[in-house]
Amino acid sequence: MIRPENENANSAEGAPYEAVPVPPEAMADPALGAVAAEAGALEPEHVPALSDDGPDDGSPAKGSADRRRRWLIAGAISIVVALGAVAAAFVLGARPLPEAYRYLPADSAFVIEVRPELPGDQRANLGSFLAPFPGFADQSRLTDKLDEAFDRLVRAASAGDVDYATQVKPLLAGPLVAGVPADALGSMAGGDGSARGLVVATTSDGTTCETIFGATTSLESHRGVSIQGIGDMGACAIDARFLLVGDVASVKAGLDAQRDHSGLDTRTSFTSTRARLDSNQLVIGYVDGSALGDLAGTLGTTLGIGSTADGTMPAWLVAGLRVDGDALILDVQTEGHPAADLGSGVPTEAPASESAFASILPSNTVGLAEVHGAGASLQRLIAQLQAQPSGALGGDQLQAALGVLSGTSGLTTGIEDVGVAVFAGDAPGGAILVRSKDELTATAQYTQIRNLLALASVGTDITLRDTDHGGVQITTVDLGNLGTLIGGLGLPTDVPVGDASASFSMAVDGTILIVGLGDGTVERILDVSAGSGLAASPVYRRLMELTGSSGNLQGFVAVDAVLGLIEQGALTDTDLEAYRRDMKPYLDHLAGAGVTSTDSSTGGRIRLVIVVK
Repeated sequence: MIRPENENANSAEGAPYEAVPVPPEAMADPALGAVAAEAGALEPEHVPALSDDGPDDGSPAKGSADRRRRWLIAGAISIVVALGAVAAAFVLGARPLPEAYRYLPADSAFVIEVRPELPGDQRANLGSFLAPFPGFADQSRLTDKLDEAFDRLVRAASAGDVDYATQVKPLLAGPLVAGVPADALGSMAGGDGSARGLVVATTSDGTTCETIFGATTSLESHRGVSIQGIGDMGACAIDARFLLVGDVASVKAGLDAQRDHSGLDTRTSFTSTRARLDSNQLVIGYVDGSALGDLAGTLGTTLGIGSTADGTMPAWLVAGLRVDGDALILDVQTEGHPAADLGSGVPTEAPASESAFASILPSNTVGLAEVHGAGASLQRLIAQLQAQPSGALGGDQLQAALGVLSGTSGLTTGIEDVGVAVFAGDAPGGAILVRSKDELTATAQYTQIRNLLALASVGTDITLRDTDHGGVQITTVDLGNLGTLIGGLGLPTDVPVGDASASFSMAVDGTILIVGLGDGTVERILDVSAGSGLAASPVYRRLMELTGSSGNLQGFVAVDAVLGLIEQGALTDTDLEAYRRDMKPYLDHLAGAGVTSTDSSTGGRIRLVIVVK
């Protein structure tokens, strides 16, 4: 050990240091003395020459052996120190599991965690997210403004019977968790009317059952804690800074779990699943898959419809809600599933991929939903239906229906992605988009559909018209009077349609077949130039950045544009006035929403994001 000559001296001011001689008992161990000398902890004159047989005689063999032994010991110590530093960084940097989980029994199957104290970066991020909304521009008053908003919500929800400041806010001092065991859900689904479950809140100092719920009655003492009755609501207990609320049996079970160290915090399957969520969260939800399957079975038996949930439920599902600057992010993750072997000729599951449609759609697209790998997924669905006796008929019928369009195999193997888009503007419209594996396949599908429509038009009011638009052939199909068409198809004609008519157009752009609804829809898509489409929109780009640009399913909604359409024509004058007064000042700041879903043998994930302007 090294110490300064003057223990009060400041080394930064150049105070001298001296080496302290090693005590004789330490020198009895040659390895310790050698490592100390090698590390510079001892002055050379305090380290005698050491060897296994006595003083070093200076021979090369003895000197080399000593040096090797010294370096091995020093290396081992360095590795231990490095591992310790890594472990310390992991522990100090990890997000600790809230202590409230110690009170939830380990068999809790449905769990929710709320973080009203805004952990980690969530306070700053929530402030950024709320800043555009009325009243939240001053970040220094964020807590006060949140209190005001919660107070209004609580008073409105309780018709003024609950006071936020005295009855709710004391329970928001830290994490709040709630859990319901699987058998309790089963009994409720079975119709016996029982309700079990436990809510554990981290309270502020001085909180009692009486301050939260008013008058209580003393029921009993359990594990040194007084359990109070709160009328028809069940039971309440205070243990240190934790308030437990539930039925009496659940409160007792919570106290037992904490005292016996058998809470949900000891269940590895839960803690490891919860840890899969990124960063800090405002709300976390967890569902045990086996319990969900049992619940589905109980419900099926109760309703007399049986259950097909056996073996289809994931082992777990976890969801988290958090804020990231200008975005509100909901993550849902599930256990991966083994890929089903459906025999030869059936394709494997389609991998996640990026959108092929966003770059060709106009920037005023207000909604887009797409399925990637649709052809392979459809083939797998048919094979799965046909493999089940109860679903074979459905699979055969679906295959026969698709066979009309060039045969099931030809159609589904040619399709890569399918999308549906909706447009705003002076001429609202929509489009169905189908991407094929190559241009030849896309053109063949267009030709087959056109020929089928030409055949169907014989003897009807349906007409086909081909036009050229910048070298691309567009086929417009006029279906004629809707009333006549509906009657001809044998469909109910209860709804009067008057003289309304319907038409659509279709064309091929490279590998993409476009079917447009509305005047000029196909032309608007064909006229989109590189770098000017939806993919270049700042809102769309931001959403894809946060949701993940690659997925099996993707969706996009321009919230501001949709709200504008609703305001223009979907509300009565009275409702419009109330909307503009009470809701528009807040909704005006929403920009868009996006969702991306991926599913594979390694795990499934759905991420929903809402961004503000």
